[in-house]
Amino acid sequence: MVPHNWFIRQEMVPARVDMLDNQGIVAENPPGLQGYGTMLVVPQGEDRTTRFEFGLPAEIVLRQSTDVIWQYQLRVQKQAGTLAVPLHLQVLLPEGAEVVSTQPEGIVQNGRWQADIPLWTDIDIIVEFSVP
Repeated sequence: MVPHNWFIRQEMVPARVDMLDNQGIVAENPPGLQGYGTMLVVPQGEDRTTRFEFGLPAEIVLRQSTDVIWQYQLRVQKQAGTLAVPLHLQVLLPEGAEVVSTQPEGIVQNGRWQADIPLWTDIDIIVEFSVP
């Protein structure tokens, strides 16, 4: 909880994560864009570690024209003015899936594709896989 006297309005801001809609943010944002945000005040000279888990529905995986290859895409946007934020990303694959290609590179372990990415700029992540 952030003390109320740290804010201009002198009002308490409850701890929460806000889901952000795409209405009126940026005209070129694609349909279906989902975002979230929160506020964290870090006193000068201190640091904090935060963790978010963001689950997406299986319906966002696209079947490619070959009918054998499936593709998962995710765009991660870096917050302006921040240093390279470390991003640990995991994609749970369907049972028996084999990874065909990924961007960026990662590893498959225990049925999950995963990568550790220093977020210097916005990045598009693509995981293509086949399912028997």
